[in-house]
Amino acid sequence: MKFGFRSTSQRRPGGWFPASFLCFTRSVLGGALLAGSVLMFTGAPVLAQNTTADVLGTVTDESGAVIPNAKVELTNLETHETRTITSGDSGEYVFTLLKPSRYSLSVTAAGFKIFRIDSFSISAGDRAREDSHMVVGSQGEIVNVDALPPELHTDTSSLITTVTEKATQELPLNGRNFINLVQVTPGATEGLNNGLASGNRPDDRRQTSSVSMNGQADMMNNQTIDGIDNNERVIGSIGVRPSVDAIQEVSVQANVFTAEVGRAAGAIVNVITKSGGNTFHGTAYEFFRNDVLNANPFKFGASIPKPKYRQNQFGGSLGGRIIKDRTFFFVDYEGLNIVKNQNPTTTTVPTLFERQNPGNFTDNPAINKVVPSASFDKIGQQYLNLFPLPTNSALSGNYVGARGDNQFAKVGDVRVDHRFSNNDSAYVRYTYNRVDTKIGTLFPAVSSAAGVIEPGGNLGSYPGPALTRAHQAHINYIHTFTPNLLLELKAGYTLLDNAQYPLNFGKAINSAMGQANINVDGRTAELSAVTVNQGTAPTLGNRPPIIYHENTWQYEGIVNYILSKQTIKIGGGVIRRQDSTTQTDTANGNWSFTDFSTLLTGDYLSGGRNWILYVPHNRTWEPHVFVQDDIHLRPNLTLNVGVRYDLYTPYTEINNILSNFDINQGRILVAGQNADGHGGVQTDYSNFAPRFGFAYTPMDRTVIRGGFGLTFAPENTTSGSALVNQPFTATWGAYTPAQAVAQATTLGFQNPGQYAKFAGGLPTPSPNSYTNPSGSITAALDPNFRSTYIEQFNLTAEREFSGFVGTLSYVGELGRHNAYYLSDYNTVPVALSALSFTPAARGDTTTNSPATATDFNTRRRFNATVPNVTSIPLYRSNGASSYHAMQAVLKRRYKKGLDLQVAYTWARLLDNSESISNNGGNGFGSSADLIPTLEYGNGNLDVRHRVTGTFNYALPFGQNQHGVKGVLVKGWQANGVIVWNTGMPFSVTNVTNRSGTRPTAGNADRSNMIGNGKVSHSTIFKWFDTSDFAFQPAGTVSNQRRNQLFGPGLQRVDLSLFKNFDLTERVKLEFRTEAFNVMNTAQFVNPNSSLSLSGGAPVATFGTITSTANAYNPRLIQFAARVKF
Repeated sequence: MKFGFRSTSQRRPGGWFPASFLCFTRSVLGGALLAGSVLMFTGAPVLAQNTTADVLGTVTDESGAVIPNAKVELTNLETHETRTITSGDSGEYVFTLLKPSRYSLSVTAAGFKIFRIDSFSISAGDRAREDSHMVVGSQGEIVNVDALPPELHTDTSSLITTVTEKATQELPLNGRNFINLVQVTPGATEGLNNGLASGNRPDDRRQTSSVSMNGQADMMNNQTIDGIDNNERVIGSIGVRPSVDAIQEVSVQANVFTAEVGRAAGAIVNVITKSGGNTFHGTAYEFFRNDVLNANPFKFGASIPKPKYRQNQFGGSLGGRIIKDRTFFFVDYEGLNIVKNQNPTTTTVPTLFERQNPGNFTDNPAINKVVPSASFDKIGQQYLNLFPLPTNSALSGNYVGARGDNQFAKVGDVRVDHRFSNNDSAYVRYTYNRVDTKIGTLFPAVSSAAGVIEPGGNLGSYPGPALTRAHQAHINYIHTFTPNLLLELKAGYTLLDNAQYPLNFGKAINSAMGQANINVDGRTAELSAVTVNQGTAPTLGNRPPIIYHENTWQYEGIVNYILSKQTIKIGGGVIRRQDSTTQTDTANGNWSFTDFSTLLTGDYLSGGRNWILYVPHNRTWEPHVFVQDDIHLRPNLTLNVGVRYDLYTPYTEINNILSNFDINQGRILVAGQNADGHGGVQTDYSNFAPRFGFAYTPMDRTVIRGGFGLTFAPENTTSGSALVNQPFTATWGAYTPAQAVAQATTLGFQNPGQYAKFAGGLPTPSPNSYTNPSGSITAALDPNFRSTYIEQFNLTAEREFSGFVGTLSYVGELGRHNAYYLSDYNTVPVALSALSFTPAARGDTTTNSPATATDFNTRRRFNATVPNVTSIPLYRSNGASSYHAMQAVLKRRYKKGLDLQVAYTWARLLDNSESISNNGGNGFGSSADLIPTLEYGNGNLDVRHRVTGTFNYALPFGQNQHGVKGVLVKGWQANGVIVWNTGMPFSVTNVTNRSGTRPTAGNADRSNMIGNGKVSHSTIFKWFDTSDFAFQPAGTVSNQRRNQLFGPGLQRVDLSLFKNFDLTERVKLEFRTEAFNVMNTAQFVNPNSSLSLSGGAPVATFGTITSTANAYNPRLIQFAARVKF
């Protein structure tokens, strides 16, 4: 029995079915037959993943001489399936395509006693060595050998960690999310605080699936279930998530992948699901949590009551046989109900005096005026009435409220395995997820003449309902031609619907108010967003929905051929991805006002919309082939050699709703009109990925291994691949009412004067011209965009001693052709000839004159070809990264009830672009962001030091006690997860753009450094030395490199205590107490690093920390009861 984490190693001696799913069931057999035809007749098989394992060994006598022609028999103890093979001339044998399970092994040879191992377990990706040392004697005699737990990697160069079933079942998991255990494997971190897959974004409300492996972005992993693609490719999160009770184990490949797998720059996370056996087994459980035992959240000195919290997680599983030794099943279900309040928020609303005296703002010295009723704007007045009454008498910060959120999730899995004959077996699996989330509103609903309106007040939280539905179906088939030649075929289909709906969705509220052309279709039928720039006043209204739909079809297979000293795998396959995405933040209009008085009069500061008129339906192909050869060159030396080829076709759109800005020609290319279906983006055919590694055993209990390989990764739709520009967009924007009237007059609109007021609404949306475009470009993709690839390498030493195994690895990953995002490529070009190094200023400076508002646009890069175009966000593939680490792991083999693992990573990450997962880009660091080499610095995911630990300990006391005393004192177990790491880096930026390369304050650049910014002891009140930063002279480039300072780290201890009761010989009852963040340690975000002056000095919040991380929770305690048999 093994506890906790186990490194994958070699052994030494000693209403759920949518129409598209039904379509899948009709086509999957045809796909499998097609794949089989390819394999049998063309010699180009389709791909397999590391979902199975190998058992290999050498049969020798007591002197070490090899024994050929020995009979080797391997039996699955769960299903009684038996395979038999004969050792070769060199005594070698290999069993391949084995299901992770428990096995027994026996070896017989003439003149020798029978060699037998009664029970051992293997995991996905294992090449488990079970050498057989035969003893001379009668075949009627048996030599039983206890298989030692697999610890040393004697036959593979890959860095793989297996999260065992025991770890997923018994370590404390907040929300029973298996990803939390992947995050504490060697080399992994939790990723960015606000990453798209973090569970804190409207793009995906489910629990986090964020994992950063070896410094790579969380969106660059390859998630699979039983080897079937499980990636959501719009934002890079997960497809479906099986219940923890359905997971046999999780295999995490981190470096130097085998050729069988790829499509990742980070980790390959493969979930292996459970199957049934001849013995029935199952579980039933409930986990309960509320706020009574929770600790108070960190308050930053404020008096904040403990928010309401209720959570119930419940479910069960059952597995067993349908036909003994032939057909088996496994089913499970889990539900999760969460009802909670957020911490109170303080904001600003009109005062009670202003509400009781409409138009009178004399109580506020900053406004101090009376607006006559004749000047009331009919729409502005209705918006003003949506604000609630204040909760105190202050002029600012006079409303305190807390929103309530809830989430209800369901998970179900079904798997059926069947053995048709000794040579043919198959299984099918179906997984279903549904998550209903409601993000509450800060302000209460208001009854008005326009109907019942939810005003929101927390626009940035995207309040409203969200629904995620995910389905995955999978079929797998294995045929044995001979013991040395096997075929595996598989096919899979994943459907994911993810929708975040706004408050008031489906209600044409602005139309009911009397405002024209706001609610023009179903996507814009809600309340237009209005921001009042007075104090801490929030934004009222809604953003349009975020809706995306994905289909992924996959057909794969593999041929395994075993020679005397070689295991050869040849495979390939294809993935077809389809997605449609709807997201335009301002399609329903967006307005800003100076204060409440200008809202009442309708005199806006700015107003407009940017709308994607159509819903694109994108398509792409991902074919791939590979060859892997594992060569047992000598008894103590194995070579792993392979090559893989991946092809990622640029996205197309079924109706040619795709346009790209060509940076080479300075014009817009429209699919099917003046460009091909890819919008001019070329296909990269160069994705050949060689892999080479070795494993050498110089002496007993010691292994030296290492390798090198390339891996190519696809981009997500978010990464600029979904190209929807003019003529598929409609844009209207005005920074002043006068500008709006002038623009309407130029365009020949009737009654252009109406647009001078809020009540005038917006013009009817019409497509923007692509031959004479204006406004901003949505996204541009470099026509020569290349696939990101990572050069992976490691050198590892492993040593077993006194029940422990120590592993020390040097791990390196070099990123090439990384996605590099520029928020605006249409800027004033940098005059490199003017750059000079000034030691006193500690960096680059220029003599460029500062840009002025009147001539900035005329000096833009593409002014000659598209003079009316402003910003052009550009995605290129000229990014680079460099990750180097020492990774040390110490494991204690399960002994005397204790199993533990401690891992330490010392790493450095350098790159020149931030993770797109955080909607980053390169952070507008300076005018030099157009020159990637000048942006090279500490990466956003540069975590220098990280320690993780896990343990399971069956407490030893009371084992011999009986009766009441035995019931009380024995059966206790303690488990824990410990995480500590240093913080992530950040830059200090100006509140405005000082270099003159950006037109607005929102595109701030970095400040000048006049010191190192460090303090002797960082606190939340002064994290860095604010006096070491200053505005650089206007028109010059900052001397500050990217990410020179580091924020607060992470410390977390999660513990659990079990009490087990034996109800019968097979039925056990388990009571649990689990505590998360036991030490109640606050987890902070990086400090306020935006340099802004007030009275000639930095504002008081500069350099301070004022909020906690999104994933932070105070100490949480939950109880559980679990029955298992």
